[in-house]
Amino acid sequence: MKFIKGDMWKYFGRKNVAIVVTTNGTVKSNGECVMGRGVAKDVRDMIPGFAKLLGLQIDAWGNRLQC
Repeated sequence: MKFIKGDMWKYFGRKNVAIVVTTNGTVKSNGECVMGRGVAKDVRDMIPGFAKLLGLQIDAWGNRLQC
């Protein structure tokens, strides 16, 4: 595994690259994952519907690594 520092969006969508998004694992009453700060907020703002999709995953599988 190789760690890269820099703009994560430069690597978004590339093969063999994982972008890690940390959240607090809380799902709001509307079904969206709380993604209010840092990288989580960046991802929420850049990918419409991601907070809802992640909220569904957390509800189904718990607060763990989601792929």
